[in-house]
Amino acid sequence: FAIRDKAGNITAQTYMVEKIDTDEPELSLQANNTNPTQKDVMITIQASDTQSGIQKVVYVDAQKEIEIESVNGVYTMPVGENGTYNFKVTDCVGRTKEESITIRNIDRTKPVITVSYDNNEVKNGKYFSSGRTATIQITEKNFDAGKAAVMIGVTNPKTGDAATIQQELQGQAAAEKWSAVAGKEDVYQATITFTEEAEYTFDIRCTDLAGNDNLDTEGNTIVDYGASTAPTAFVIDKTAPVIEVSYDKNDVKNDKYFATERTATITITERYFTDSPLELSGITVKNSNADKKTAEEIREALTAQLEKAEWKRKKETDTYTAELVFTEDAEYTFDIQCTD
Repeated sequence: FAIRDKAGNITAQTYMVEKIDTDEPELSLQANNTNPTQKDVMITIQASDTQSGIQKVVYVDAQKEIEIESVNGVYTMPVGENGTYNFKVTDCVGRTKEESITIRNIDRTKPVITVSYDNNEVKNGKYFSSGRTATIQITEKNFDAGKAAVMIGVTNPKTGDAATIQQELQGQAAAEKWSAVAGKEDVYQATITFTEEAEYTFDIRCTDLAGNDNLDTEGNTIVDYGASTAPTAFVIDKTAPVIEVSYDKNDVKNDKYFATERTATITITERYFTDSPLELSGITVKNSNADKKTAEEIREALTAQLEKAEWKRKKETDTYTAELVFTEDAEYTFDIQCTD
C-alpha cells in the first residue's frame, strides 16, 4: 500500500497475507465394528482442515449440538443403540461440514422360539397313539442356522436303534433345513416328524450371530410351546394291547357247566402296561346261590379281585399275567379291556 500527501510526500507499506481459507473442512466417520454385537459401537470422527484448522466437532442430536472433545487429536463417541448419528465439524474461520453414519449391528435381543405340534391327542399325560410333527419357528434378525441346536432324546424304541433314530430326527433340523417364512420378517422355520414308536425328549437352544441365546438366568431354555400337550417329553405307542385268557380246567359238561371252581389266567402283552388302566367290563353273574352270596356280591368280588391282582412280568418281555378265580356257584360272562 502507498499514500501521497498534498506536498508530494509518499509513504509505502507492504503487508503479507498468508492465511486465507477458501476450503471447507474434511469430515469422515467410521464404526469400529460392523458385525452383529451385543456391545456398544465406537464411532471415530476424522476431522481435518489444512488451512485454518479445526475449531470444534459436535454431535447433532435433534437440533442440539454436543461438542466432542479430542484425545490426542482423535474424536470418538460410543453409541449403544442402532440409529443414524449426525456430526458437524467447524474450522477456525467458521466453515462447516456435516456427515452422518447409520449403525445397524447392535443386537441385545434374545432369539424368540415357538414350537407347535400337530397331534395333541394325549392319553395319560404323555402317550400318543400316532406320530406327531413339531413345527419350530425362530424370530431373529441375526439368525445363524448353524447355531440352532435341536436336542432330542430317544429311548426304548420298539424297533431300530435309538442312536440312529435320534440322528435322523436331529438331521431334520440341520442348518440346511431351515428356511425363511414367507410374509414374516426375520422368521425361520424347520419341522421334525416323530413316527417311530419310542420315548422322546425335546428341547432347542439357539444363539444368534451377536451371541444372544434363549437361556434364562439359570441356564434353562426359553421356548414358547403354546397350547401343545406334552411338548418336551412324550411317548409314541401305536400298538394296541394283546389280551389272552386261558383256564386251568376245561372239563365242560353240556357246553358250559363245570363241577369245580376254575381259574382264568389273563395274559396281557403291552409295552407300557404299568401305566395302562385295566377294566373288567361286561361281567354278569346270575342264578347264584343266594344263601351264600348274591349275584351282585359275586360280581363286586371278582372286580375287586382283578383290581388287587399281582401282575407278574415274564422276564425281559412286555408280557404280564394274573389270575382270576371263579369259586361261587353261578352263571358267568365276562370281558376284559386294557387301554394303553
